[in-house]
Amino acid sequence: MNYQEIYQKLYSTDPNYGRGSGCPATRELNSYIDYLESPVCDLGSGSGELVALLQKKGYSAVGFDYADCEDNIVCDITKPLPLHGFSSGVCFDVLEHIPEKDLNGVAANLIQVDLWAICINNTSSICNGIELHVTRWPYDKWHEWLKQFFTDLYAIRNTTNGGRLWIAANLSH
Repeated sequence: MNYQEIYQKLYSTDPNYGRGSGCPATRELNSYIDYLESPVCDLGSGSGELVALLQKKGYSAVGFDYADCEDNIVCDITKPLPLHGFSSGVCFDVLEHIPEKDLNGVAANLIQVDLWAICINNTSSICNGIELHVTRWPYDKWHEWLKQFFTDLYAIRNTTNGGRLWIAANLSH
C-alpha cells in the first residue's frame, strides 16, 4: 500500500483522523491567522477542516491534498502545482509526512506563494503499525532547510502537539 492509499484509508475509515481536536492546524489557528491574506492555499489539507474554518471566517481558501475530501483539489503536492495566485498559505503538519527525497518537490510549490504558516512535528506518529512521520529531523535542521527557500523565517512558537510553527516569507517579491 502506498502513502496515498494509506491516507485515503485513514480519512475514509477513521472519523477523527485530522479532524476536530485531532486537527492541529485548527487548534493553533489563533497563533497564525493574523498573518494570512486571502486567497489562502492549504498545502497538504487532509480532511479539509482548516479550509472550511477559514471559509467560515471570510477567507477565500482552497486545499490541496491527495485525500479526496471536501474542498480539496486532489493532487500530489510533491509535483508542480499552480499556486501563483494565492496571497498566503498554510502547510501544517505536512512536511514530516513527505519522504526526504520528495521534499524539494514540495518546496517548489511553497516558493510560489510569498507568505506561509508552516508547522512541523518531528515526533513519532504511528497509525495501524505504520510510521506516518517519515522525515523526522531536529527542528534546527528543518529551520535550515526552510531558510533555503524563504528570505524571512521566524519560529513563532511551539505548538500544543509538540510541533514548531514558523512564519515563512519572501518579502523581496
